[in-house]
Order: sequence, then structure tokens, then C-alpha cells
Amino acid sequence: MKLAVFAAFGTAGPVSIGERPGDCSRSRLARDCRTTARCHDARLGVRMVRMFRQSLMEAFDMNRHIASLGLAVALCSPLFACDKPGATEQQREDKASQQAEQARQEANQNAASAQANADKDIAAARTDFEKAREDYRHERYTDLADVDRKIADLDAQARTATGKVKADLDSHMPSVHAQRDAFARDMQSLDRSSGATWDSEKANLDKEWDDLKSAVQNAR
Repeated sequence: MKLAVFAAFGTAGPVSIGERPGDCSRSRLARDCRTTARCHDARLGVRMVRMFRQSLMEAFDMNRHIASLGLAVALCSPLFACDKPGATEQQREDKASQQAEQARQEANQNAASAQANADKDIAAARTDFEKAREDYRHERYTDLADVDRKIADLDAQARTATGKVKADLDSHMPSVHAQRDAFARDMQSLDRSSGATWDSEKANLDKEWDDLKSAVQNAR
């Protein structure tokens, strides 16, 4: 059985009885080398653990930055998305404005075209009215000239007639001349007549003409 004793310095570890001093030194050296190697390995392991943990921390920080960036992009996406509807609304507004302007221009063109057509119709109606009035005046002046010749014959007959004939002519001719003069005045007023008063004025002249013809016929 071996008994262990400590070396004089107390750091070399146990020494077995029967070992030589040289053997003891070599043993301590070997143990020291093993101890140094284990320490070196331990320090190397600690360093590698630290490096690995630092790598993990860096990877964690990178992942955290990536996550933060992703979150920021996710938060900003609605803002960018909101710009698109705004642009769409602006486009719709611009399109509506263009359509309104186009509709206004078309309305103005249609109004101008309608006004031009109305002016043409008015001009055509005025031309037709003036022609109808002139034709009527020409017809009635022709009739008036004819009745004037008859009145002149009656006046000449009244100057030479005697008895009842002369008395009848003298009683009728003043009324005939009055009716003739009234008809002539109303004929002249046709120059100032308009489409609104034409029908009534024409009807009045027609009646006066009929009355004048009857008066001349009755005076004979």
C-alpha cells in the first residue's frame, strides 16, 4: 500500500513513497503540462463560447433590425397605399372636370346652333310675312284704284243727273267718299303692321273693303 505525501512546496500534488526525486520532478512537470494544456483548452473553449455567443448576439441584433425594418415597411405601406386612392380621386376629379367642360362646350355649341337655326327661321318667317303683306297691299291698291274709277263716274253722274237720281247720288256719295278715305288710311297703316297685329288688321281691312264695295254699288 502506498502512502501519499505532499512535496515541500505543497503545489506539486501527492508523491508516492518509493518514487525517486527525479521521477517526482518529471511527474510534476507532466502534470503541470497537462494542467497547462487543460487550462489552455479551457481558455480556448471559453473564448470560443464567447465568440459563439457574440455571433449569436450579432445574429439576434441583425434579425431584430430586419424585423424592425419589416415592421416599419408594414406600417408605412398603408401610407403609400393611401396615396393611390388619393391619386385615383384626383384623376376622377380631373376626368369629371374635363367631362363638365366638354358638356359645357357642347351645350354652348348646341345653343349657338339652335340660335342660328332660330335666326334663320325668324328671318324666313319675316321674309314670308313681308311678302304676304306686300301681296295683299298690291291686291287692295289695285281694288282701290278700280273703285276710285267707279266713284269718279258716280261723281260725274251726280253733276249731270237730275231729279231722284241726283238726289240719291247726293245722299250716298258723301258716305262713299268717307269710307274710301278711311280704307286708304288703313291701307297706309299696313306699313307699320307686324306679325302679331297682321291678322286683326287684315280682317279689319277686308271688312272695310266689303263695306266700300257695297256703298259704291248702292249709290248707283
